Amino acid sequence: MKEKFENKIIVPIDFSDHCRHSIFHAMYTAKQLKSEVILIHVINHQRKVRMQKENISIKDLEEKFKTIQDKYSQEKDINISFLIREGNLFEVITTEALEQKAYMMVLAAHKKTGLKQWFGDNALKLVTKSPIPTLVVQDSEIHDYAKKMVFPIHNFTEARQKVQWAILLSKVFKLTVHILRQHQSEIDSKYRLNIITEQIEEEFQKYDVPFILEETETGKHFADSLIEYAGKINANMITILTNADIFSPDFNHVAWDEKIMYNKENTPVLMINPDKLGEVYYEYLTLF
Repeated sequence: MKEKFENKIIVPIDFSDHCRHSIFHAMYTAKQLKSEVILIHVINHQRKVRMQKENISIKDLEEKFKTIQDKYSQEKDINISFLIREGNLFEVITTEALEQKAYMMVLAAHKKTGLKQWFGDNALKLVTKSPIPTLVVQDSEIHDYAKKMVFPIHNFTEARQKVQWAILLSKVFKLTVHILRQHQSEIDSKYRLNIITEQIEEEFQKYDVPFILEETETGKHFADSLIEYAGKINANMITILTNADIFSPDFNHVAWDEKIMYNKENTPVLMINPDKLGEVYYEYLTLF
């Protein structure tokens, strides 16, 4: 039985200043895709203790939600709802993402504070184990004039699984996809990467997606090259697969994911869990 997604974006918030970044990006995306935005606040044990000390009630939280709801509903003409749930942050948000059948999650992060501070050690875990793609943002800036997405590929990542989302977002936001592939010196590695590249190019051509192919310099760390390139072209986002160690047990996917997630250029990152991808994304593409 195929899983069905609904036109919803889920946004976990803790009412910190950083959360305005995730709300802003969620509103921008929702306006383009005509999506509903669901804000969710999770009350775990630490939060409950703090609320008791500061005499904060559930009603107070609801009032905060309504203030946000009124502001953005009027500005963006978007349907916004909110949820308050108790329990473990990771478990509750993952469960709600599935129950709401949301197709995307938007999370705020800022140089290992914000998101990291709220989720603690579960920050990267939440993103890499999310049942839906997660857009991680560090500020509210959107390079609307740039219209560029960076699409990195290398031999450690089953990059073809990102193609569905690249096609969808390119169509909706009129983005040019910048395929950035890691330079390969070994013949076998170069041959494999050429095959992957050709297959990706064929899919983009099939859906009339504009793209540019670039290759990193010899000897330069791929993550550094990727982040630098995204900043250089003022990219709207970077699209990566999480747990990018499918073909190499020696590849440190945690370091890779976190470095890209908290990149110094503040470029938004769409992080996709390869375990959750499948036909449903091809079907979702036909909705727009």
